[in-house]
Amino acid sequence: MSLRADRSTNVKAKIDQIVSVYIQRLVKPSIYGYEIREKLLLDGVVHPTHLPSIFQINKVSQKQHNDKEGNVIPCESNVPNMTEAVDDFLSKIVSLDAKSYTFLINLV
Repeated sequence: MSLRADRSTNVKAKIDQIVSVYIQRLVKPSIYGYEIREKLLLDGVVHPTHLPSIFQINKVSQKQHNDKEGNVIPCESNVPNMTEAVDDFLSKIVSLDAKSYTFLINLV
């Protein structure tokens, strides 16, 4: 199955509000632009002749990712007593004598 529009049409597909919201719901670090494009077509969000390019989809998803970047909370911080466990670990590390340990570094 081909996702390309007919060459006879000179309509440049633009991403409207509905498509933009749909893309924003699908955006994950592990999804590619062509996968989003396929989902847009298979879910019937856009007509095949108005299917946006992968470049346009990536542009919207990157903008969405950049907007969310500062709002990410690591899942480890949601574990109860995590602060106490980190403090305990750091207090044990500080008390170690660094001269008594050998570290091997791979320089290749």
